[in-house]
Amino acid sequence: AFLGQSLPNELATKTLRSLAQVACCLSPMGNPDYAHLLFGCIALSLKAGGRSPGTETAVLAMVEKLWVSQAEDLLPYCYQILGLMLDLGATESIPLYAELLQQVLAPQLWQAPGKVPGLVRLLRVFFAKVGVFRSLLQQVMPNLFERFQQALANKQSASAAIGLLCAAFRFLPFELYCNHFQAALAACLSRLESIKIIELEKDLVVALSIFVKVHQDGAAVLRLALNQRKEGLFEHFLMEVWLPGTARIQLLQRRKICIFGLIRVMQLPQLPAAVFEASCHALLRLLRLRQAGHPVLIFEEIFNNRPLFLCKKGEGITPGDEFQVAYNHLEQAELKEDIWDVLPEIQDVTTAKVAVKQALAPLQEVLSKVEGVVQALELILS
Repeated sequence: AFLGQSLPNELATKTLRSLAQVACCLSPMGNPDYAHLLFGCIALSLKAGGRSPGTETAVLAMVEKLWVSQAEDLLPYCYQILGLMLDLGATESIPLYAELLQQVLAPQLWQAPGKVPGLVRLLRVFFAKVGVFRSLLQQVMPNLFERFQQALANKQSASAAIGLLCAAFRFLPFELYCNHFQAALAACLSRLESIKIIELEKDLVVALSIFVKVHQDGAAVLRLALNQRKEGLFEHFLMEVWLPGTARIQLLQRRKICIFGLIRVMQLPQLPAAVFEASCHALLRLLRLRQAGHPVLIFEEIFNNRPLFLCKKGEGITPGDEFQVAYNHLEQAELKEDIWDVLPEIQDVTTAKVAVKQALAPLQEVLSKVEGVVQALELILS
């Protein structure tokens, strides 16, 4: 693990084969820390070995053995390793991955909340490689959104379900999932109405911010979809969920996405004056960061690369508790530091200020009608 990706290619491949054989012998209820470190080393060896001959064979053999042996608590690691391997470009066996996609959409796999984030990580790569798997994704799209709703219905996997939605918004063309978009929104709103979950509201705000930023007409599409469900629902959702949700978002990478997503919403024509004013104040909150009770401009902070959806390492099992498969996020299985960054060109203070000014330029006239907003923006962006 210390050598990581600095291993020579040939040595990395041999190391990977050996580690995969060790993983096949792991006891399902063995030392969880040892298993976590082992799969982390497998991920690093896979990165160092790249697409060298034998790496794909070794990984697939390991996954098959653990799958057949029903090593439930190790399968979430397998999903992440498979996702990394596909990320690295190991797509020679397209039929094999096509079969894999069908298998990971089996309803029974999504019943255990601990498996869902790993499954989402694997599906995310299929989305990112939509150019290769487009026809297959089109066929399974109904099943995908069924699994989304299944995961959303469980409190423990609801955040991962929104992560799946984020991945679809981030990587897939809208026409591929447009027939399921309104139903997905309805499921999210119903979930929020049935029980108020602050974290879920924040995740949904981030997801929709990605949607309106990635798709040129995303804000208009979102307004139409919500208002078709109920007249005035879009404005109500903004005031009751979206804008309050932005005040709770702390991670700078999330805030960056939400800033530009909200500006896209503010650019919608015929937005009620009260909604626009509330959006202005929400934007100012996003552009500031409170630390120890003191307001600090967000652009005085260094943009970091923390992932949007963090999953803590699973806790130990207490005797008498019902066993649940734990999801342990494998940082080494991520190819990029932040795959959710829809604005990779903005990574420093100067560039960020310029981008915000440019995005707000079409709104100068209406911004001037809201008391104090223009002055506050000048102070932040100067």
